[in-house]
Amino acid sequence: MHLTTPEREFEALTAIQSARYVDGRDNGDAAVIGSVLTGLGLGDAAKRFAAPDAELLKFNKSRIETAQAEMRRFGASGVPTLVAGEGAGARVVGSNALYGKPDALIAALRAA
Repeated sequence: MHLTTPEREFEALTAIQSARYVDGRDNGDAAVIGSVLTGLGLGDAAKRFAAPDAELLKFNKSRIETAQAEMRRFGASGVPTLVAGEGAGARVVGSNALYGKPDALIAALRAA
């Protein structure tokens, strides 16, 4: 997605999450991802996902390594993990805040 239409990446990721958590579809299935991308009019991304080339595989590996490094940096060990703030002030918001009352999450984010 990022390599074909980066300006629509967030939209695609949102649709993939919705397919999983709202529609109950298996987003571990390449056909499901392809269907979601095609449904968004992102046929080039769907084709590339179905038959990944060296550039896509390299980009994916790099993203995973970057995410893992960030998880280690923050001492995070699972998902969901929410990092609030920027630079030296960034910190992990406890996942319990994500599942509790909205006011607790808002307070945790404001404290970041």
